Amino acid sequence: MHVMIDEPDDDMDIQIATHIVKVHQRRERAFNVPYTMAQVQRYIRYARSIRPQINEQVRLCHKSQHAEAVTATHDT
Repeated sequence: MHVMIDEPDDDMDIQIATHIVKVHQRRERAFNVPYTMAQVQRYIRYARSIRPQINEQVRLCHKSQHAEAVTATHDT
């Protein structure tokens, strides 16, 4: 499990939005990237094939921490 925190950053948000717009406008390259579209597609196929599994101890720990977080949220 990975936790991602999106800290407010106007400059980065503008860069990301600009990139998305450029990609959707079908520009040749939105950024100069060191990989081809074929490499990206191959990686996506690989990533979709992975089915990570966690053991029972990790599952129980996650369940407990999630319950604590929910309880803490409701207590405030």
